[in-house]
Amino acid sequence: MAALLPPVRRSKPEWWWPYFLSVVVVLFLLWQLAPGRVFVFLEWLSPFRVGTPWISGTVVDAVTGKPVPGMDVCLLVTYAPVNFDHRRSSEVMRSVVTRTDVSGRFFFERRDDELDWFDHWEGYGIAVTDPAAQWKDACGKGIYLLEASYPSGGHSDIFRIEAYFQSLSDSPAKNPLPYFPAALVKDPTDPHPLPYGRSVSFGHFPDGTLVRKIGEPSKLKIALVPLLGDENECRSARDSDSAELCRAMNESLTADDLRKIWKFSPPGQ
Repeated sequence: MAALLPPVRRSKPEWWWPYFLSVVVVLFLLWQLAPGRVFVFLEWLSPFRVGTPWISGTVVDAVTGKPVPGMDVCLLVTYAPVNFDHRRSSEVMRSVVTRTDVSGRFFFERRDDELDWFDHWEGYGIAVTDPAAQWKDACGKGIYLLEASYPSGGHSDIFRIEAYFQSLSDSPAKNPLPYFPAALVKDPTDPHPLPYGRSVSFGHFPDGTLVRKIGEPSKLKIALVPLLGDENECRSARDSDSAELCRAMNESLTADDLRKIWKFSPPGQ
């Protein structure tokens, strides 16, 4: 009796073949019907395409909880260009400035950008500044979200620049008092773009006050802290987190310096 031969095992087709053929068929049909869309699709798949999502949020007063209109909001996107001497540097890819509306809301539309070969996309950040104060940033002139320049040129601490303007003899009194700026980045310990200049008084503030984590970009709620004459006024904040944020910033050395040079309006004006 002849020995039984073992059954011949049929090789199974690779699992990815049906998907690959489906993609080829779809691309062929698109090429026949609308060749322009094929280029758009391939461009979207490009590894050099980066972009910022839809960003929207509301700016509120940390003490009253009410919306704050008229605040400048800066979106800054940076990248690291190819550098063959192995020294990494940052450059501004895109900068946009908008202003909060009467409801304290702002938004930035989604936008895609293209990187060149070997460039590295660093990310984006947002800075909210009070245009009534001279510490507002000229968005896009540097890789820093919070930065200021003297009129004669050169960079300075964003709070020292305010002291400079308030020390001028013709500097008008401002009422109400301004809000402290705030920067929102993906990772405060490794921020891109950098939220503050090289000489900013960042060390005078506790962590998480001046520079904060951005969170969900489409549902931002940014609490701005006003400069108050007395940090005890923070007790009237609507919740404990806002009260602590207000207290921490108004007890800072920078707040004390600003009170010494800020010109308060007389009561009732």
